[in-house]
Amino acid sequence: MGARCGGYIDCDVGANLIGDVMRMRTSVIGVMLAIGVGVAGAGCFGGGGGGLTLEEYFAEYERLDNAAESRTEQLQNEYAGVLSATTLDEATRTGLKEYFEKQVAARREYLNGIDDLKPPDKATAAHDESVTAYEAVLAAFEPVVVDLETASTISDLDRIFSGQALTDAIARSDESCRTLQALADDNDINANLECAVAGS
Repeated sequence: MGARCGGYIDCDVGANLIGDVMRMRTSVIGVMLAIGVGVAGAGCFGGGGGGLTLEEYFAEYERLDNAAESRTEQLQNEYAGVLSATTLDEATRTGLKEYFEKQVAARREYLNGIDDLKPPDKATAAHDESVTAYEAVLAAFEPVVVDLETASTISDLDRIFSGQALTDAIARSDESCRTLQALADDNDINANLECAVAGS
């Protein structure tokens, strides 16, 4: 799985796959990877309070994450032609809108599953912040999906996906992911949340 936006809307997105940013931005998927939005998995989010042990909490978290990643891969395969497009026409815009609408729906389902988890007391604060942070990502992403209808070039996608609200939400969600990962590491729990590296 790629780096996450607290990782959604691979937000997660593929930050570790970025090579030559300018070269990659010649296609739809290049824009998504270059700005860390919308192609790969999700990020870290949270939930309730008190119930699972810390080990059980992270194990269940990773199970939900793997299921969400599987759904993302299905969508990527389904819309492979659209995501590899190097120009934007009406069919590509329509396909992108459908792809991201389905991604948002899948990520909301994922967030609901994480939110239903009952973390132990020592994880509650980090868990709750990750839920709130990821909800902000989805809220910021929904108007972006609408704005796809106004895009006529690949450069327009760059502008749409680089809005400040989405950028700030992704940064907050990335940080919440790193906080959860640190909690697992500090307690010698074998969990890999694949959070985006700070400053990336």
